[in-house]
Amino acid sequence: MYNKSKYHQDVSGDNKEAVKLKFLEVKVIGDFDESVRRFKTYFQRERIVGQLKEREAFEKPSDKKRRKQREARQRVLMLDARAKMIENGEWEKHKSNKEKKRTKKIEAKNRKQSDDLDGGQ
Repeated sequence: MYNKSKYHQDVSGDNKEAVKLKFLEVKVIGDFDESVRRFKTYFQRERIVGQLKEREAFEKPSDKKRRKQREARQRVLMLDARAKMIENGEWEKHKSNKEKKRTKKIEAKNRKQSDDLDGGQ
């Protein structure tokens, strides 16, 4: 009988790692497409698909370390870019442009819904 190292992945059906399940209920109120969009947004926010892909295959410890370092570098670069934007005063402009796009999108959606309601009568 050989000794399993700490990096050995158990590929048998009875995986001893506890899996926490969250029950998800999406209430369909009004538009079905809107509910599907909310469902997809929830999945992205909770990183469910990413976690599944990570657990799908064994990742060597050295690869995992390299990936974590790369992610940390990307975070630092993003924070530095944001700090420069704040320092130059571009951050407020960026936020206001983002808010304008968001409000335009919401207004267009509301117009479409009201047109659909008016057209159905």
